[in-house]
Parts: sequence; C-alpha cells; structure tokens
Amino acid sequence: MSTFNIFLFLFFAISFSFSQVPQELLNFFKREGFIVKKEDSRVIIDLPKGKVFPGERFEVFQKGEAIIHPITKEVLGYDEKKVGGIEIILPKDNFSVAKVIEDNGFKAGDRIKLYTGKVCYIGKEEGFYSLSQVIENLSRGKDNCDYVVKEMEKGYGVSFKGKPIAFFPVFGVASNGRETVFEDYVIKAKFVRSLSDLPLSADICKLFGKKDYLVVLFPDKLKVYEVLKTDFVEITSYSLPPGYPVGVVCYNNEKESLIVVNSVSGGSANSSILKPVGDTLILVKRNIPYIFGIFVEKGEEVLVGQELGEGISWGEVYRFELEGNKLVKKERLNLPEGFRIDGAAKKDNILVFVDNERRLRVFIGEEEVLSENGFGLSYTTAQIPGVYDYGEGDKYFFYVKPTFTKVYKELLPLVVKNRSSSVFELVGFTKFTEGELWTVIKKKGKIYDIIKLKGRKFEGAIQAIVKDSKGRIFVITGSKGTLSIQNKGEIFMIEITPL
Repeated sequence: MSTFNIFLFLFFAISFSFSQVPQELLNFFKREGFIVKKEDSRVIIDLPKGKVFPGERFEVFQKGEAIIHPITKEVLGYDEKKVGGIEIILPKDNFSVAKVIEDNGFKAGDRIKLYTGKVCYIGKEEGFYSLSQVIENLSRGKDNCDYVVKEMEKGYGVSFKGKPIAFFPVFGVASNGRETVFEDYVIKAKFVRSLSDLPLSADICKLFGKKDYLVVLFPDKLKVYEVLKTDFVEITSYSLPPGYPVGVVCYNNEKESLIVVNSVSGGSANSSILKPVGDTLILVKRNIPYIFGIFVEKGEEVLVGQELGEGISWGEVYRFELEGNKLVKKERLNLPEGFRIDGAAKKDNILVFVDNERRLRVFIGEEEVLSENGFGLSYTTAQIPGVYDYGEGDKYFFYVKPTFTKVYKELLPLVVKNRSSSVFELVGFTKFTEGELWTVIKKKGKIYDIIKLKGRKFEGAIQAIVKDSKGRIFVITGSKGTLSIQNKGEIFMIEITPL
C-alpha cells in the first residue's frame, strides 16, 4: 500500500471513528462557565440544572496576559492561572450554588472548567479508541473513577459516582426499521368526574366483594370509589395518620387485598397498611420504614419495598409478604443502581423506572435498553429538612408510577412526563401546565425508542395512571391554585389506539 493510500485509510478511519462519538458527549467533558458571585465559602455560577450535578468539581482560572505571535502580532489566546476549586451543592433552574474547596484569590468573572480526573470506560475497543482521542485520562474498567462512560445499544451513558446522569445517542448506526407494526399511538379521552381536592396518587384495588374500587390519596385522607360503567361513586374515606402521604398502592392476591399508603415522616419512610373489613378500612400495620410498589411476575403481584432514610437515601429493595397481620421481609432483590420504587413498574422481564436524576430507564432482563432525560415530578411532595429538589426549599418530589397496557399485541409501558412553568417562581410552588403520556416501542433488533402519545392534552399534572380488571385505563390529573381551596383534580377514561 502506498504512503498516500495509508494516509487516506487513516484519515477515513479516524473520521468514521469521530462520527460515532456524539458531539454532545465531547462537550459534556469540556463544560465551562463563570463565577457570578462569591460570598465567603459559597459561590454562584452561571451553569444551571442539567449542566451540572451535585458533587461535581470545577477548577477556577483567572485570565492572564495575552499570548501574541512574534511575527504576525496576532493574539493567539491568553495565559490562564489556576486560582481555586469549587464543588456543586445545589443546581437551580438558571444558576447553581457551589462551595469553595480551594481559594487562591478568585473572584466574580473568573472562568470555571470541569475537573474529571481519571475517566473510566466500559465497552468495545472501537469506542475506547474513539473516545481516548478526545477525553483525557480515559482508562479501561470502572474502578477509582468518578466518571464512567458506558457504551450502550443506542449510544453512550455517563455515570458520576455511581449515578447515571447523562445519555448521548449515536444516530445512523443502527437500522431505523421497526419490528412493531405501529409507529405512533394516539389518545382519546373522556372526562368522567372532578375531584374537590388535589389527588396525590391513586390505584385500583379489588375490595369489598372483590369488585373494582378506585382508591385516591389526598393530602389528609384516603377516599374509596366504586368503579361503575361511566362514573365513580364514593363509598368510604379514611383519615390518614400523621406524616406526608406520597403514594398509594393496591396489593391483590388470591387470599387478600391490601392498601399500602406510602408516607414520609421526619425525613424517613413511615408507611401504613390498610385492610378492607366489612364496608370500611382498618389499619393493620403502621410505621413501616419502606416505600412500597408492585411488580407483576408470571401474572402474580409481588409486594416490593425499598428503604428510604434521612437525606433521601434510596436503599435496599426487598420482597414482602403479609402473614396474618404481620408483614414479613423476604429476599433482597438485585436491581439496577439508581433504582427508586415510587416511579417504577415491572412486568415479567421488563423493568421501567425514573431515577433521582429524572432519567427514565428501561431494562429487558439485566440489559438497559433505553435511558432518557426529563421524566418524573408531580404535585406529590414531602417536606424534608435539608433536602433540596427542583428549587422549592426543602420539598422533595415523588414520582408517578408507570402502568403497562396492551394495544393489540404490543405491551406498552405508559410513563408520565409533567411539564412545569416558571410561575412557581412568583407564587412559591411549582405549577404544572401539562401532563403528557409517553411509551416505549421496540425497533429492529434490540433497539428501543420512546415516543409521546399524540392526541389529548391534560391540563395540570398527571398524578396517576390506573387500569381496572376490564383493561380500561384512567388518568387522574391534578391542578394547584395559589390558595388550597383552589386545588382540584379530574378523572378521565382514555383509549389508546395505533396511529
């Protein structure tokens, strides 16, 4: 091969290699910004939420003398001197708060640059060589690295200190043909009834004679409605014990039906279990330090609980069984890092959940097939001192549980994305303007995609998606006013059809 041909081969090989590396990934490790304000050990920077993450470190540089070409006299750049370091503690919508970890006289206006240290890589050789050309200190494996880049089916995922924080798709690598017949789905919605208070969560249970009942969680009570053909009739209500209610889950098996009320008190989980007796509900267990959800495996419901402690530490996950009035913890479940139960649903080998970084993550078996930003959030919050989430002081947001449904032969997970406005900056709380339903579809091979269901728009936030024994799907929305008496909710029955 001639020298020219060798050069041409290398040129196209390198060009192809770089074409497989998303530019957004390269930009991710080159993040820069400026110091906006400095107050003792606290600084404000101009990088907002989504551009920085808690715990990340940036080095601070001051601009020095100009570097001038001796012949052309052109200014080639400026000398920079490192004058400190900061660590992100609270990302906000338009800026972020950081603490000073090194200060050699830096000030407002100085430039900040991301400090990564060693970056670890998990994936194929081709990807490693592509990325090593543009990411400094890239090494194999996942040990002793704050940042880990993982090659995935559709692109590259990045985790920081064990938590997934970003995903960068590679376009044009895999075929875009779909195995499924349908490319889009549309929602038709029928209004059923209104609710006179803000619903926090809901589920459908088999209660009182094994009929379908809609259980709706409000800030101070639980209401039970009988599910009729075209309406819901209130049957009973239950006053909640002290704490912040954050979710309700129905657990049904051949022997019994239970209602689990997830709640938080003093910064930790403090949940309760209710049981139908006659035509009312009785408390059979309280002060349970777990947040609960339901997995469906081989057609059977499995009660699953996750530890939740002070400082919002989502911990180990276990299977539970109720033996009489005694709740028995069984085996620990091996679930992906970053898992949290409140925004999770599992049906057989498909696991869908939203993590702390508001990333929707989808697993088929042990393989992560999809990761997407911007999910989670609802009107369901708990007051937890010292914990900051989405710019509302010490309010921590809890998520809406996904639901699975079948449309023809396609099993679709229905996932909520609530869109907020900037109004909360004026009235002191997040105001959601629209609730959206999204689903995950399979493309050719092992490629998956997430799409928004078209059609009906829901005002406010979607607070729950539930399904009755006939397969009918109901969406419960919530709207919050500046006064508590303005809070309300609505129930819609929806139909999903291919487009």
